[in-house]
Amino acid sequence: MQELIEQLEEKYREYTSHKGNDDWYTSVAYGIETSIRYAKSMLEKEKEVMEHTWLDGMFEWDGEGTFDDFYNKTFKTKEK
Repeated sequence: MQELIEQLEEKYREYTSHKGNDDWYTSVAYGIETSIRYAKSMLEKEKEVMEHTWLDGMFEWDGEGTFDDFYNKTFKTKEK
């Protein structure tokens, strides 16, 4: 999801940097901006669900670390 958001943000910059007053570019940029907001919202909801799952799992193991540590280690796996 994070990679998708980055790609959408790149496309958004591409369309908003277009010179001239072209309604088509403006419309596409607005659609991309809406998609970015929706993707970020979905990412936050996914993170909330994972956090609740992680909290439930804390009882199953030693309970060290924070949710952010767990999330970053497990889900921030952007290809380099």
